[in-house]
Parts: sequence; C-alpha cells; structure tokens
Amino acid sequence: MFTFAVATLKPENMGDAAGLTSLVRNLGGSVGISLVTALVTRGTQAHQALLVGHLTKFDAPFRSQLATLQHSLTAHSGQAALMQAYGVLYQTLQQQAGLWAYVDNFHLLALICIALVPIIVLFKKGKASPGAAAVGH
Repeated sequence: MFTFAVATLKPENMGDAAGLTSLVRNLGGSVGISLVTALVTRGTQAHQALLVGHLTKFDAPFRSQLATLQHSLTAHSGQAALMQAYGVLYQTLQQQAGLWAYVDNFHLLALICIALVPIIVLFKKGKASPGAAAVGH
C-alpha cells in the first residue's frame, strides 16, 4: 500500500507522505476495529434473540437436552443440577450466537473486499527510476 501511495511522489515529499499514510492507516484500523466489534456485538444479540425462541419447554430437542444435562449433573450437584443444566444450555446459546455473528461479519467484509478490487484500476503507475530497484529491496 505504501508503494502505491508514494509511487508518483518526488523524493523530497516522501517523509510527509509516509507520515500521512501512517496516520490514515492507524485511523482506518482503529475505526475498522471499532466498527467490527460493534457489528459483532449487535449480531450476537440479534442471533441470541432468534435462537432463544427454540429454548422452550414445548421444544422436544430442548427438553431432551435439558433432561440429559440434568441427569449428568445430578451426581455432582444434587438439587442444583437443573439450574446448572440451564446454565450450560445458555452458555451454548451464547457461543452459537457469537459464532453466527462472526460468520455474518466475515461475509460482510468479504463482500467489501470484493467490491474494492476495481479501485486498483485507479492507481497510477509510478515512473521507474534507476535507483528504484535498490530502494525497493
């Protein structure tokens, strides 16, 4: 990215360009991380709201899983086994909701990357200078 950013600049402007490029990269990274974190949080809550509708006493797989967990935990916890079974199921619900939120964000970021590919055409080609090979390493 830095090579594209400074390809058409004169050598005396490289210091300013490096500073500006670094500033924009840091700001973009900070805003991007904040945005993705907010999207993951909101997505997790949305998926949790959708998934919790399946955790009712009228849902046969939920009743079966709850009974299995309660039976497994009774030996260790006694009377508290039912509440612990609910806790295990809630933790699983949160994990699944978080996973779906990350999948949604991955798809969104993949689409954004694909949409940005045509911008490459807008970059100007830099002029090759005799010392460019030594500087580029």
